[in-house]
Amino acid sequence: MTQMVDQHHFPQYATALALHRAGRLEEAAFAYAQMLRADPRTAEAWHLLGVIACQGGRLREGAQHFRKAVELQPGFLLGWMDLGAALREQSDTAGAVACFDHVLAIDPAHADAHISRGEALCVQGRHEDALGSFESAIRLDAQDARAHNNAGNALLEMGSYDAALARFDRAVALRPGYVRALSNRGCALHALGRYADSIAQCNSALALQPDFGEARAHRGLTSLLLGDFRQGWIDNEARWQTMGTPQPRRFSHARWNGEADIDGKTILLHAEQGLGDTVQFCRYARPVADRGARVILQVQPELVSLLRTLDGPSQIVSEGDPLPDFDVHCPLLSLPLAFGTDLTSIPSGAAYLHVDKARVSQWRMRLGPKSSRLRIGLVWSGSSGHKNDRNRSIPLQDLLDALQGIDAEFVSLQKEVRDRDATALAGAARVLPLGTELQDFADTAALASLVDLVVTVDTAVAHLAAAVGKTTWILLPWVPDWRWQLDRRESPWYREVRLFRQPAPGDWPAVLSALRAELDELAI
Repeated sequence: MTQMVDQHHFPQYATALALHRAGRLEEAAFAYAQMLRADPRTAEAWHLLGVIACQGGRLREGAQHFRKAVELQPGFLLGWMDLGAALREQSDTAGAVACFDHVLAIDPAHADAHISRGEALCVQGRHEDALGSFESAIRLDAQDARAHNNAGNALLEMGSYDAALARFDRAVALRPGYVRALSNRGCALHALGRYADSIAQCNSALALQPDFGEARAHRGLTSLLLGDFRQGWIDNEARWQTMGTPQPRRFSHARWNGEADIDGKTILLHAEQGLGDTVQFCRYARPVADRGARVILQVQPELVSLLRTLDGPSQIVSEGDPLPDFDVHCPLLSLPLAFGTDLTSIPSGAAYLHVDKARVSQWRMRLGPKSSRLRIGLVWSGSSGHKNDRNRSIPLQDLLDALQGIDAEFVSLQKEVRDRDATALAGAARVLPLGTELQDFADTAALASLVDLVVTVDTAVAHLAAAVGKTTWILLPWVPDWRWQLDRRESPWYREVRLFRQPAPGDWPAVLSALRAELDELAI
């Protein structure tokens, strides 16, 4: 096994460490390299070179150095920990977990390894396993505020909001002024429907650290939900500082924030989040064009064909394709702030997207002649990767049970059918399963145009159907996404939307009962 560094053998080691600690990284790296030239089996020097590489943002190089260090010295726990951290930063969470497992195989009482393992598991979406790791750390040190905070995060992702709140409370009690735990406490309060308390908690975090983006972004979403658009749009600019949100696009061109004259300029408006967000906010292309700008709209490939029907853009570009020249840019979700949008000035509540007549003809032939009965399009789940999917999606069988006996035709607009729903769909003789035949959102729009009504959970199809002017009924969880707000049956964003809300957390039976009653009236 490689020996620890002998400072008599390497008298420059202390000097190298001093240079490193002073932030003189290039000089320190040179000193470590000198040590390796003398003895290339010095694990600590490889490790410290890795630390310097990571400090300089060269994660891949850093991981290579850490790996060399632990190959030379398999019991080098700090080397394994730093290798795991570097791999996690490169999105290799499986490799990171393996590193932390190696540490725990040597030292089961290594609390930091339990915590780091849990954090990597959370990134993988394995929240129950992560909770087990955090609980192990707490058993080793019940006073570890970080472990309690992380356990709260795992519980929050699992939908155990009261238990999560208790963990965040404990973290703050152990470490008063723990900004991250205070912010997370605000998230738990929001999930419990305690919106004023959530905002107050985020305010407390921001009073301690005004630049803490997660607290500002969380406060923004709650403000938008409550209809405070002025504060909400401002705070929403911190959305890129939250965990799991892609980083903003970087351009050499200036960003347009609404204040500059853009008459005669070319502006790039670009999608940044989900398909539903793009459908909702592409409506701003027309007001931007009305200011005299030439508008280029860059969107997800699935939306390109459909958005060619949008009034305002001069050009639609798919993500990943080369961009034409432009002068300024703006992310789609920043346009409401640029225009100072409030509840009275939301643009274009009427249909602003249109269906392709050729595609409508094709789908009409696929559907066959329409009878006198209602024809209803159905969507019961969104993307399984969505962070709120457990609350917004429902099992197909529950929806089918609620629709039993209604005199109507049903058409599935559900493009991706989960394993749990496949059997129910296969056995539903009254549901025409066309969703899997849809190629893009222009197809979805054309098919939706041929039904009388779309019944959907809160997913991109809800925005799509409403944006093409189709009567759309949306089934919402007790704590809805901000855009649907609270205590209203209609939407300020879409004229044709009707909202069906859970009266209590998880109460889908009440929603489906209300849906059934309304459909019974329609079908008479």
